[in-house]
Amino acid sequence: DVNIHNGLNPHKLIRHNDCDDHDDLREQVPTYYGTQKETGKIILENMAYGLESPRFMHVKIGARTVSQSELMAAGEGASDAWKKKQRLKLADWVRNAQKRGFTIVAATGFADVGRNRITWIQPEEIFRTYFGKATDITLSMQKALRQSASTQIENIIQSVDWSSYAMVAASVLFVTGKDTRPDRKRDAAYPWVCRVRVIDFAHSYYQNELGGWGPEGFEKYSRNFIEGLQALHAAILPPGG
Repeated sequence: DVNIHNGLNPHKLIRHNDCDDHDDLREQVPTYYGTQKETGKIILENMAYGLESPRFMHVKIGARTVSQSELMAAGEGASDAWKKKQRLKLADWVRNAQKRGFTIVAATGFADVGRNRITWIQPEEIFRTYFGKATDITLSMQKALRQSASTQIENIIQSVDWSSYAMVAASVLFVTGKDTRPDRKRDAAYPWVCRVRVIDFAHSYYQNELGGWGPEGFEKYSRNFIEGLQALHAAILPPGG
């Protein structure tokens, strides 16, 4: 197969849909290539395309998830909403989300650490391992990668801040590695890159279609998401970075 468009070949089976008017916000999520007519599968950008031994980091954004009333407004029954809220409240505590505003759910380099345990490791230790684990990466390149990641998070903040969507408990995915595509090779050394995208935004609400949620709920969760991104933005750079 011919790999184009970040590793995806726009096959004739893929139905391309027209893009909406949220151009800036669309740039912050994996590129959507439509759905396969035969299977209905959604085709998304391969964020690891062209990267040698890519490394991943999954960060859930926000200090808290939804309340019982908001779950009910979204269509949950009272009993189910209460049970789900208790599970989510416990998860927020276990993930240490309320303290930091974000949760590092998983990261390459911590294979022997359980999912709940990694959330209690200090973010600086995780960032240092994630961006600097490769044996041939220099300190200057580590700093450059963290600066690149920080800039991309800042771009996400700017896009989300004006958008018409409140993203509840969405995540940010980091993918880092050597870009080995032939057109990116320079002086016999492959450049390191870090790609950052918003993912896992199934619970996102459009401000004109709130149902029983209300504008106050929309504003609250918009702020929750943005403040979590801002906390991650402040933490991602090393001291003095």
